[in-house]
Amino acid sequence: MRYFVLWVLMATWPIAGQAQHYNTYGMPGLIDMSVASSAPDAELAFSVATFASRTRGSATFQLSDRMSVSLRYAQLRNLHDADGRPYDQIFDRSFGLHYRLFDETTHRPAVAIGVNDFVGTGIYAGEYIVATKALSPQISGTLGLGWGRLASHGGFPHPLGGALGDRPDAPIGEGGAVTTAALFHGDTAVFGGLTYQPHDDVKVILEYSSDGYRAENGSAFDHQSPWNLGLIYWPRPDLQLSAQYLYGNEFGLSASYGYNLKSAPVTRPPSVQHTGPFDWQIKPYIAPSLFDPDAPLRADFGLALTGEWRIAPSVTAGGELRQHIAGNLHRITRESDSVLPHVRSDFAKYSREGDLDLNSLTLAWYEQPYPNVATRLTLGLLEEMYAGASAEALWQPPGSAVALGVELNALQQRGYESDFRLRDYQVLSGHGSFYWDAGGGYHVQVDAGRYLAKDWGGTLTLSRRFENGWSVGAFATLTDISFAEFGEGSFDKGIMFTIPLVEAGALSQTIRPVTRDGGARVHVDGRLYTFD
Repeated sequence: MRYFVLWVLMATWPIAGQAQHYNTYGMPGLIDMSVASSAPDAELAFSVATFASRTRGSATFQLSDRMSVSLRYAQLRNLHDADGRPYDQIFDRSFGLHYRLFDETTHRPAVAIGVNDFVGTGIYAGEYIVATKALSPQISGTLGLGWGRLASHGGFPHPLGGALGDRPDAPIGEGGAVTTAALFHGDTAVFGGLTYQPHDDVKVILEYSSDGYRAENGSAFDHQSPWNLGLIYWPRPDLQLSAQYLYGNEFGLSASYGYNLKSAPVTRPPSVQHTGPFDWQIKPYIAPSLFDPDAPLRADFGLALTGEWRIAPSVTAGGELRQHIAGNLHRITRESDSVLPHVRSDFAKYSREGDLDLNSLTLAWYEQPYPNVATRLTLGLLEEMYAGASAEALWQPPGSAVALGVELNALQQRGYESDFRLRDYQVLSGHGSFYWDAGGGYHVQVDAGRYLAKDWGGTLTLSRRFENGWSVGAFATLTDISFAEFGEGSFDKGIMFTIPLVEAGALSQTIRPVTRDGGARVHVDGRLYTFD
C-alpha cells in the first residue's frame, strides 16, 4: 500500500529538469540502481567506479532518444558462487541495455526497462522496470522492480506467478550466451531512491538497493544495509565525480565523462584534389587488445606509412608499412585453446616477429559494367593476416536507401613475420550483403555466408553516423558452430567507432570482448559500399 501511495504522489507533481548522471554500471541511474530517464541523444560516456576490491569500467552510448547501450568490463576479487566455491579474481565482460518506454508528463512518471548483463558471464545478470518522477524542481523520486541479481535482497515471489516465477540457475560462465529464458523471471524486489539537486553542479542521492551482493557478501565485504548515500559534483558540464557510502560499511568512488557526438565540431578535412597519380601519408596507429584475462589492456603504438598509386582511372595500387615504436602485445603468452582453425586467435604471434611490418600491399581494379552495378577485384597482401584475391559486386540505384552486394575471397594465411611468406591454411570465404540506410544517420547491414574458419552464418550490424564524421555501431555474428566450440564469449560480437581527425583522416577501431576464430572475416580496403 505504501508503494502505491508513493506512486500516486510521484504522478501528480509537475515536470522539473535535473542534470542526468550515471550510476556505477555506467547507465542513467541513482548509485547502483537505475532510473527511468535517459542521457541526451548521441551522448557517449565513459565511466569508472570502484569499491570493495572491485572496479567497473563502461562505455555507454545513447543510441537514440530512448535507447542506451553499454559495454562494461569489471575486475572482481574475493567472490564465491552459490555453492560457496571461491574465486580469487574474475575479469567480467557484459553488455547492458536501457530503454525508456514512456516520457514523463505532468501526471505520469517516465518509465523504462533494462537489462544489466545481456550477454556476459551472468555475474551481473539482472533486469528491471523503473519509474522516475519530479517531486519538485530540485527533487526527483524513483521506484522500480528488479529481477535476478536485482532481487537478491528483499525478494518476493513474482507478481504474475506461473512460468515467470521460475528463474533458471545461472552459474558463473564464460559469457556470451543470450539467456532470454531467465529475463524478468524469478523472485522480484523493490528498489528506489530520491535525488536532491541544491545547485547546478551538486546532487545528493539516497538509494534503497535490491542488490544483496550474494557473491561478494562475507568475502569481499559485509552487506549490512540496503541503504546507500551518494554525492555528485560536476566540476564542468561533461565531467561527473561521485563519492558514495555503500551497504552500511563501504566507501566508493566513481567518475564519468560524457561527449555528445551530435554537437562535436566537424573535423573532417576538406575534399582533397589529387595533383598527381601518387599520394602518401605518415600517420600514427594503435593496435589494442582489450579484456585479456592476464592484462585487461594491451596495445601497440607506432607510425604507419600509407601510399596509393593511381595507375589508371580504374586501377589503383596501395599499401601500408608499419613501424612499431612501443607497446606490449608481444607479452601475450596465453596460447589459443580454440578447436577451430586459428584464423584470428593467434593474432599475438604477429606482434612478436619484428618491429617493421608490411601490413598490406594490393592492386585493385574498379569497374561499372552495368548501370547501378559496380565491381571490384583486389589482389595481394590484403591485410596483416591474409593474402589472396577478393572480388565484389554491388547493386545500388542512385538515391535508393537499399543496396545489395556479393563478395568472394580466395585466401591464404600470411606468415607471422608480416612479409611475403605464407602459411599452409587456405580458405574460400564469401558473403551476400544487404544494406539499408534507415534515415537519420542509422544504418543496417546484414551479411550471410562463409567465414574464415569455414563456418557458415550471418552478421547483423547496426550503426549510427553523424555529419561531423563520427560513427558508432555494434555487430553480432552467429554461425553453425556451437557456443561451446566457439569458446569464451560464445559468439563473435563487438562495437566499432570512427573518430574524424583533421590531419590523419579518421581513426576507426573495432572492440571485441574476446578475439576468437568463429565468425571472423577478412579485412579488405576499398569495399564498394559506403554509408555517406
